[in-house]
Amino acid sequence: MDEKLIQTWTVTPELTRPLIYRVSVAENGDIIGYASVNNATPEEEKLIPLPQLLYRIPGDARPTEPVADFAVRFNPDGRLEINPWLENGN
Repeated sequence: MDEKLIQTWTVTPELTRPLIYRVSVAENGDIIGYASVNNATPEEEKLIPLPQLLYRIPGDARPTEPVADFAVRFNPDGRLEINPWLENGN
């Protein structure tokens, strides 16, 4: 997941605040879900690569392999921070 995000993340002047997401990743590195932690607007979400990188699981299927959650922070200065998700809200 790290490499996919690093390769596709491009900072834009429209991003004026950090956007923080809880990102669920399959064992093979596919991003299978994400949720905004700090209430990103639809316009802000268009500025980040998560929608394009999301692997859509067919139908109502649930992942059968282990899933890991990460806190991903997209910063206006271009920095990308990726850390393990901590259940206490990170």
